[in-house]
Amino acid sequence: MPAEWEPQAAVWLAWSDLPELWPGNFAGVEETYARLLAELTATENVRLLVRGPLVEKRAADLVRQHGGNPSRIEFFDIPYDDCWMRDNGPIFLTNNAGERIIIDWGFNGWGGKYGPCDQDDLVPRRVADKLGLEWYEPKIILEGGSIETNGQGLLMTSAQCLLHPNRNGTQSRSDIEPTLRDYFGAQQVIWLNQGLCADHTDGHIDNIARFVAVDHVVAVLADDIHHPDHESTHENLEILKSARTTSGQPIRVTTIPLPKPIEIDGEGMSPSHANFILGNGVVIMPTYDLGTDDESLAILTKIFPDRRVIGLPSLEILRGGGSLHCISQQEPLV
Repeated sequence: MPAEWEPQAAVWLAWSDLPELWPGNFAGVEETYARLLAELTATENVRLLVRGPLVEKRAADLVRQHGGNPSRIEFFDIPYDDCWMRDNGPIFLTNNAGERIIIDWGFNGWGGKYGPCDQDDLVPRRVADKLGLEWYEPKIILEGGSIETNGQGLLMTSAQCLLHPNRNGTQSRSDIEPTLRDYFGAQQVIWLNQGLCADHTDGHIDNIARFVAVDHVVAVLADDIHHPDHESTHENLEILKSARTTSGQPIRVTTIPLPKPIEIDGEGMSPSHANFILGNGVVIMPTYDLGTDDESLAILTKIFPDRRVIGLPSLEILRGGGSLHCISQQEPLV
């Protein structure tokens, strides 16, 4: 699996057109989607799942109204239940001959907490059929947000998520790791411990640590000892400091501030600036107006001097339990 900073053919998303999935402010969700697609289409090709021609027209119109370029969007009429393409969408693998395949990991609605998800579980193979690609099914539950790769044999995940009984029952680290190695082309796996306390996904890695280079990770850190994620983020930092690449080089770690959990409509949410989208020419970081936006943007701007780094208000997307990286999936260029 190529690293996310490697050349991409497109960014995949699924347009959310069901108000019942976004209680409180569906108009705000649509606006965030339109602004996100407007920013992406300035430099990236987008492949967008829609439910029918009326949704396609509305999406194109809203993107155009926000200054985007709908001509860079390829629409796919594929059934789906929800919009979290990082977790239920296709994961692309490539080889040295320039061939691609799709891995269709099992999807059970984040441990059976949300549903229905029957159509979501079929999205990867339906995308493969549309693109004329082979697809393979490892027969374990895994969401794309639960893994990170440096593109050179090193995979990163969290024990809280992949070893959670609601994903793969009683399977242990030694049971699951060979499958990760086989189906991602990985040589080593870094296991962090816990994710964020109010993360509905049971500890997805893309909320706590992201590869930004072969030997470089951005990790969230809660400095305030009263922050509920203080202990877990410091534990994860120590694991990363002792980790090595497949060539034996130490991992460089840059920390990024972690906002405190917030409540939206009485439900706890964990905002994270690590949940950014990394494209060919742009980095789009979620902002939350919680006092950590500017510092986080400055850190990412320094890390990615060759890309346009911008912040996008994402509280409306957070209502659904995730953020920008969660609703996107990259397709590598070959």
